[in-house]
Amino acid sequence: MKQWLGAARPATLIWAMSILSTASVQPALAYDQPPVVPVIDASMKTRLQAVRATGQALGNYPDVLSRMGDSITASNLFLTPIGCGDHTLAGHTELRAVIAYYGTRTDSVWRTSGWCGRVNSFTRTSACAVSGWSAIHALTLPGYCPDRSLAAATCELLLSRPAVALIMFGTNDLEHYSPGTFRSSLTTIVQGCVAGGVIPVLSTIPHRYDSAARAALVTPFNQIIIDVATAKQVPVWNYWLALERPGMVSGGISADGIHPNALNGSDSANFSSRGLRYGYNQRNFTALQMLEKITRVVILDGQPDPPPTAPLQSIALAVNTSSPPPGSPITIDMTVQPINQVFNAWAVIAGPGGVLYSLTPARPGALTKAAKPFAIGVQGLNSASTVRLFSLPAIPERANGTWTVIAGLVPPATSPTGVESAIPGYVDQKMATIGGE
Repeated sequence: MKQWLGAARPATLIWAMSILSTASVQPALAYDQPPVVPVIDASMKTRLQAVRATGQALGNYPDVLSRMGDSITASNLFLTPIGCGDHTLAGHTELRAVIAYYGTRTDSVWRTSGWCGRVNSFTRTSACAVSGWSAIHALTLPGYCPDRSLAAATCELLLSRPAVALIMFGTNDLEHYSPGTFRSSLTTIVQGCVAGGVIPVLSTIPHRYDSAARAALVTPFNQIIIDVATAKQVPVWNYWLALERPGMVSGGISADGIHPNALNGSDSANFSSRGLRYGYNQRNFTALQMLEKITRVVILDGQPDPPPTAPLQSIALAVNTSSPPPGSPITIDMTVQPINQVFNAWAVIAGPGGVLYSLTPARPGALTKAAKPFAIGVQGLNSASTVRLFSLPAIPERANGTWTVIAGLVPPATSPTGVESAIPGYVDQKMATIGGE
């Protein structure tokens, strides 16, 4: 593995960030379609068992997990209370076995980050979980590795010798790196894990509420996470979707708008109904659920899930190019399949700096600031309909950056505030990066 080295929120904005979208031909899944706990069908099971077999041949531990990420992953609120026994299962007794499975083994080379002094998979200090980090740092900096000549991702796998690695980057990447750089770095991390016989699990990132510009980038970066996982046939842990459950306190995010919150500020492994209204509680709970699934199906050779059904595709956006240079033309069309209910129609485009515009077929060459419906109280459609939302003969230089187009239908009495707002299947999104990466 040493060769791996070197390598209070406005409703309109929340619509642009988190509306439910349907699948396109490429990528296979939209960012909010995978369930929180990954589907492991027979094909995925075979793939992951082959990775595990490689790990066993290399001497990896079968009951050890690793974590890689930024401050949300490095925090003592994540996993550490579980390894210290400071958790409240509140009836979720199915999680006892997985806590015991990953919480027993220790190793003399591990260091603990836990206040309890116990050293296990849940409490150990990861070489590759560092506050402020992006995916590229994991490949180029030593992090907490004792051997300063090693990149943190390589070092972490050598030190922990895990069966599974929980990976969440993107929260900082979206501030400092292009989508292409993020995709490349995350792909390299996944490839390194697979080559080392470690099952990588990619986690989506939560909302950013500290800045409109950063908030607008969460959706495209989560899409990249889904794309990489799909391309490399590895599990997705959809933490973003876990925070979309009804009743979350402040959307599961603390007052800084970036990091998850926790029950009473620190009781992050309390899985009561009250506790699960907080972000870190959901992160710990769904981490255990995800580990239980992988352990049961892959490691213990349990029954796989049935193949996922194809998502409903009733609306489709078409952009003439995904990477147009300035000066070139761009068009955006929307096709809607028949629908037998009254609806309002929306189409927005969110771009660099948090800018948000509405598109309308009545004026396809114009942009309107903020999100506004372009059709209200439509009585339904008897046949498929295609409209041109936007047409520009020459893209201006100042438009450089990644733009996300989202269009959808909602019931007439509903404001598009999140995934629950959309008429199922009647939403789609596309991205275009003007000026390349």
